[in-house]
Amino acid sequence: MKEIDKKILDLYYCLNKLDNEEKRFYHIKSIKNITKYLINNKTRNQRLQNFSLIRKKELLLDYLKIIVSEKDKNKGSKYYYDNYVSKLGRFMNSYYGFVYCGGKIIFLFLGLYILIGFFLDVFMFLFFHKIFYITFLFLLIGVTRAVIKHKQRKVYGPNY
Repeated sequence: MKEIDKKILDLYYCLNKLDNEEKRFYHIKSIKNITKYLINNKTRNQRLQNFSLIRKKELLLDYLKIIVSEKDKNKGSKYYYDNYVSKLGRFMNSYYGFVYCGGKIIFLFLGLYILIGFFLDVFMFLFFHKIFYITFLFLLIGVTRAVIKHKQRKVYGPNY
C-alpha cells in the first residue's frame, strides 16, 4: 500500500469520533463512499491511475486533514462541498459510476421521474386513448437505480 493511502486510511478512521452535526457539516457519508473506492478499487485506465487518481487522493487527504484538525470550521459547509466533495464526486462520477443523489436530493430526482412519466402518460392517453402506466415504470426505474447505487455505496451529495 502506498504512503498516501496509509495516511488517508489513518485519517479516515478518525471520522468516527465526530458527532452527527459535524458529520453533516463535513459530508461524511460522501467522503466514506469516495474513500472506499479511491483506496480499494483499480481503474481500467492506467494513465488515469497514475495522474488524476493521485491528485484526487491528495485532495482527499487535504480535506481529511481539515476535518480532523477542525481549524477551518468558520468557512461553512457549502465551501467544503464546492471545493472538495464536489470535485471528488465529479471525478468519481466519470470513472467509477457515482451518482449525485445523496441525502434529500433523491426526492427531487424521484419527483422528476414521476413528472416525466405523468406527462408521457397524458400524452399517450390523448393520442392513443390507452393508459400505459409510464409513471409507474419511471418511478420503478428511479427507485431501483437509487437502491442499487446506495447498496454499492456509489453516492455523493451535499449534507450526505
